[in-house]
Amino acid sequence: MKFSIKRAIRPLLILVVGIAVAMVMVSNRQVPPSEAGPNRLPYVETQNIDLGPQPIVISAHGTVISSQILRLASEVSGPVVWVSPSFNEGQYVQAGEELLKIEAIPYELALAQAQASLASAKVALADAEALQRKARIVEAKANIEVAENLVRKATLDLSKTTVRAPFNAILDTVPVELGEYLNPGKLVANLLGTDVAEVHLPLLQSDAVYLDKNNQVQVEIKRQIAGEERVWPARFARLEGRLNAQTRVMNAVVEIAEPYAPQDGGIPLVLGAFVEVEISGEAVTNAATIPQMAIHAGSTVYVFEDGMIRKREVEQVHADGRGNVVIRGLESGEKLVVNRLETMYDSMPVAVKNEQ
Repeated sequence: MKFSIKRAIRPLLILVVGIAVAMVMVSNRQVPPSEAGPNRLPYVETQNIDLGPQPIVISAHGTVISSQILRLASEVSGPVVWVSPSFNEGQYVQAGEELLKIEAIPYELALAQAQASLASAKVALADAEALQRKARIVEAKANIEVAENLVRKATLDLSKTTVRAPFNAILDTVPVELGEYLNPGKLVANLLGTDVAEVHLPLLQSDAVYLDKNNQVQVEIKRQIAGEERVWPARFARLEGRLNAQTRVMNAVVEIAEPYAPQDGGIPLVLGAFVEVEISGEAVTNAATIPQMAIHAGSTVYVFEDGMIRKREVEQVHADGRGNVVIRGLESGEKLVVNRLETMYDSMPVAVKNEQ
């Protein structure tokens, strides 16, 4: 085959021509006019500050307990001859209700003997007075006094053979059975009173100072039952004047009258329930309530001024579910930044989202 120079350089010529055409097209293309992109400032959300009285709502948790706890003991001796059908742990009993009876025959006999002695002493006094014997009269009067005391004691002992509930209560423990022999001082039952219940709430001393010293505060007890929140009214009773040595908190005590009385929906507040308690304390004057999200590093906030954010140090006095109560560092009319950016610093340019 004869070698052809034209055939060999043809592809090279095509490549060179193609490159030249491409270069001409690129050099002659029209460049669209450039537009400056907008200055993308980060957006912040703000809250207007309006200083004024801010209520302090103190929230704490505790267990409902009885304000009356009694160790009921036998005061006379003898076998138990009857027990009430309600004499069981966890049963509700009313004030004056009979719980059990102790054998009464020995005490009935003692009462009869005391009454007979009293009658004899009265006869002796009558005879002495008829005979006008002063010594016998004095002796007879003394015997009557002794006999009357014996009658009173025998009557009291006989009444104690029936053990009754001294107040409305729940039977916590009942360590006595039918037929058991009791001695004076033997535990019959532990009773938990139901007329008034208490909740002891651990509070920081910084929160406790906002409780009204005259107890004029609103108290609500809340508990979730079957997926529904139930609320009971309560009363602030007292603030214990000491700090717990381990936890360094002090206890506030609230009282609930008749916790077993049916409330809305017919549900009582039973002893032993774990509840949330909200106490509306004294209001703080000239303060603002701000969201927790707005606070950085414990005491720093940012306010929006003249297109930028300014760093401020604030003083907080209380925090609850509604927010943090601030008493220093903010002024009425200022715009508090309530959201967080990835980077935030003093004099940083920003735009306000809720003003766009």
